[in-house]
Amino acid sequence: MKELERYYEEINPEFTAEELTKRVISKAEMPKKRFSSRFIGIAAAAAAVMTLGVTAAASGLGYFDVFSNLFGEKAENLTHNILEEAEVIRNDTEKMDFELVAAAADKHRVLVIVDVTAKNGFKLGENHIGDARADFWYDIDAQSSGGGSVSLVEGDENSARVMLWMNCTDDITDREIIFTLGEYQVTERTDRETDKQWQVKFTAYGESIEYEIDDVKISVSPISVWFESKNKVVGNDWLPITIITKDDSITTGYGSKGRQAYADGGYEEQLIYSINEPIDPESVIAIEVQGTRYDLK
Repeated sequence: MKELERYYEEINPEFTAEELTKRVISKAEMPKKRFSSRFIGIAAAAAAVMTLGVTAAASGLGYFDVFSNLFGEKAENLTHNILEEAEVIRNDTEKMDFELVAAAADKHRVLVIVDVTAKNGFKLGENHIGDARADFWYDIDAQSSGGGSVSLVEGDENSARVMLWMNCTDDITDREIIFTLGEYQVTERTDRETDKQWQVKFTAYGESIEYEIDDVKISVSPISVWFESKNKVVGNDWLPITIITKDDSITTGYGSKGRQAYADGGYEEQLIYSINEPIDPESVIAIEVQGTRYDLK
């Protein structure tokens, strides 16, 4: 995810209530051919929740600006996958403050951006200055098996921005996600967790385009490509795939793979590839996986 560093710029948007309303309306009216009207209702509801209280970034209005700074114009592709509301349910940390500044999801992936700020004399990344990953542990409970990772976007000893994500084997649409960041006791012993934690919860949703070709189910979203098949090998998670769009082609890095075996010798295979820079699912015309081409359009 080194590409993120090229796009990162520090932002601190401040809007009046009138400006916030205009941004919601403008964003909700962005034309998309396949997507549902659910986003419009959520964005309108979010505009009304401007007394945040325990709600973290409830409006989601700053979210788009954060993604724009990370991904430039490609952030437009996330319009219908940005999560508009997240509620802080725990906050008793002592060394650092956390703030959820952006979040997106689809049927199988959660992506969050968090700002970390040192407090009470603490310095982030004692061993690697600015790399706040040395200072906290994290958990994304999506009620699904899967795997994830965390990367540093930018940081110094006082503050940092990090990206965290999780790929899920289950369809997590409409599931409640509990996202936890907890402090380590000391940076040298990252196995020693404290009970000092910050938690938010939100509901996962996000649009994807679904296909079924040669008994392989394919789901394409701005942030992932998902394959599912029964008794058929799709590909290897250690080999990249090529996403072919109307204007160009994109080679995506390695993914993650799962297989469920059955007593009769059959199996079900899932294969997911994370996309680091959001794509427009509408523009994808084909995908190549380990020498096999799936023509979507």
